[in-house]
Amino acid sequence: MLQDKIAKDIQDAVDHHFDDQVDVTAALVGFPSTHGNEATAQDPMAGAFAARGLTVDRWKLDVDDFKHLPGFSPVPIPQMFMVSTNGSTWRACASRPRPSPVHGKLVRDRENLSSE
Repeated sequence: MLQDKIAKDIQDAVDHHFDDQVDVTAALVGFPSTHGNEATAQDPMAGAFAARGLTVDRWKLDVDDFKHLPGFSPVPIPQMFMVSTNGSTWRACASRPRPSPVHGKLVRDRENLSSE
């Protein structure tokens, strides 16, 4: 069944790159990222994302721009959200994956599954 093959392909890819991911994770958690010093962790993370073909955006946040939106709640522990609120520059990262052959194959496989 196609769904089983897709699951196996994903598991094989994870297994194949597992040691690399452990190394990347160990390096990233080694950067200090205390409140007000988030850039020391954000910069390497942005580099790791870019190295994997992701587009990384950075922008300054202004809480006044979004505090009126539904679902907004104050950030009680800002350091958990990689945002500095103590007067230093606000930072945030987002990424949008670029299309890849694997992504296209997964989309096609999913479409084939739904037509079966």
